Order: sequence, then C-alpha cells, then structure tokens
Amino acid sequence: MAGFYEARPSGVFLSDERNLYRPEAYSRWDLRANKAFLFDSWKLTLYGEVINVLDRTHHRYTGLDGVNLPSGRVFLEVDTLFPLLPSIGVTVDF
Repeated sequence: MAGFYEARPSGVFLSDERNLYRPEAYSRWDLRANKAFLFDSWKLTLYGEVINVLDRTHHRYTGLDGVNLPSGRVFLEVDTLFPLLPSIGVTVDF
C-alpha cells in the first residue's frame, strides 16, 4: 500500500518517508481435481475445489478511513479475503 505510513507496535502512523509500511505477505494454496467422462456427442466433468487450503487470513487495504492528527495514527479501511472455501460441481458440454 503506497503512502507515507510506518508500522509501530501500537498501530500504523504517518511517516516522513514513503512506503515504510508493508502489510503481511500474501500466500494462498488452491487445490482442484477434475474427472471427465466422454460420451458420443457430449462430455460430463465432475470437479472438486478447495480455495485457501491453509486457511490463512488475508486482508485487502481499500483506502484510508481517517487520521488522528494530534497522534499521527492512521486508520486504514480493510476487507478480509477468502476463508477456507470448498466447492464441488458438474459441467456438461455438448
């Protein structure tokens, strides 16, 4: 997140240098398995998928919520990304 911010033990604060604040690293594993069955004029595919297999919590910084000018503390707008998300499905191709 670009800006004049720095991380301190008590939160994120304004800084006189750019890009000192680095959010946590993003790491996600997804798994998917497909099985296709072929017929004369069509195909049936079964699949299973798991998003974020390691169930890590990641955040997306969407903007600046506010600044406390006397202390210099910055409040960032944060969204949480995908949790562990399993899914199964079927596709049919003609």
